[in-house]
Amino acid sequence: MTSKKLILGLLLAITITFTLTSNNAFADSTGEQSPTIAATSPASISQFVSDTNAFASDNVRATAIIIGSDQAYGAFGFDLSIPTGSTINGITVSLEGRRSLLPCGAIFGDPKFSVQLSDPTLIGNPTGIGSFVGDIKTTTDYGPVTDSIKLLGSPTDTWSNTYTDLNNFWILITTECGTLLTNMQLDHVTVNVDYTLPRRGSDDDCTNCTQPSIGMTERGQRVVDDGITVNGNTMDANYYFTDFPLVQANIGEQITMFFVIWDDKSDNIAHVEVGLGKGKIGESFAQIESSMIWDRHIMTKVETISFDETAFTDVTMEMVGKTDCRQASNDYSCDLFKVEFTPVKAIVGDVVFGISIWDDRRNAMTTFFNEGLQIGTEADIIPEVEFVAPEGTGNRPIPTDDGLGDVDNRNSEAFQMKLQWHTENMEQIAKNLGY
Repeated sequence: MTSKKLILGLLLAITITFTLTSNNAFADSTGEQSPTIAATSPASISQFVSDTNAFASDNVRATAIIIGSDQAYGAFGFDLSIPTGSTINGITVSLEGRRSLLPCGAIFGDPKFSVQLSDPTLIGNPTGIGSFVGDIKTTTDYGPVTDSIKLLGSPTDTWSNTYTDLNNFWILITTECGTLLTNMQLDHVTVNVDYTLPRRGSDDDCTNCTQPSIGMTERGQRVVDDGITVNGNTMDANYYFTDFPLVQANIGEQITMFFVIWDDKSDNIAHVEVGLGKGKIGESFAQIESSMIWDRHIMTKVETISFDETAFTDVTMEMVGKTDCRQASNDYSCDLFKVEFTPVKAIVGDVVFGISIWDDRRNAMTTFFNEGLQIGTEADIIPEVEFVAPEGTGNRPIPTDDGLGDVDNRNSEAFQMKLQWHTENMEQIAKNLGY
């Protein structure tokens, strides 16, 4: 866990940033993705032994045995997807591997991997080397014994291919080693695709361009009833600011929150952040205290949680299921998000708490609740100890008295001894220089 400052602390900047983002193209990537399948036929592209060993970086390797030829081929498929209408900007392939102890090609040879990508029009499994088109990229030489990782491609390189989607994406890996009985070993291969989300158009032709909400939309439409619950206190949330009765909690006492989140697309929420602070000046907290953040990757849907460990412990943040958006609607189309945490320090005074949510398209909403959530009492605040600089000037050492007087006192014996030492030193330096 790491400590993060609350993005809510600069609400105006957030509002501007996300408004601009949601109206313009937004760059993202799939992250490094491992293969989910390897070709088992035809023989021309299925020459690796234990090819599924290349699905993870675990020092258990797929092997390409090269006998009587200087090359061996293996094809690997990936379960990739990107939002419809996105532009693919670049594809990066990472290959972690090594060669065997035997030298490639007897005395000479080039232990490398080469990669080519599948034809964008490919349907079904590849049928041979002809199913792969575009640039062939080759690594530098691999050494024996120790794995090394080499990258091919880049975030701006499409390998001379044009992809509109990645629903059937494969790569062909070729080992090159010479003609001696030897092998190349592949521990792990991954693919990372960088893309740009489709540019937002008008309201008529735009999809997934609406801010999520736990109460009202930016146009004043109420889409959620009873959108927030804190320790059993439930009420409607407004668009930007909600009057909220003060909730008093003790240090070490578990706090439970629920948020009912409406969005225009299912399974679309990517970020939920809850922050506690004090006061509010204009569009931001007067004093940010601490926050906790839940993120869900746009492609992998892997969830991560981060929080201020000096303020909270036992933090859980999770999407627990679906629920009604409006009372008695029975549509179960809103997400129910649960937050539990135990505070470990006091936050008292003009307390405010806030929540920021954005979706996979980076449409964002932020709202404050005041009065807010007070942790502990004035008696629980640990006073800060004021630092008093030691006497002295600048970076000079603190004067000491070892019985000969203060070294900074010109009338002391210590000062006279220091002066004598300095004079003798200068005379010796001058003598050495010929003066």
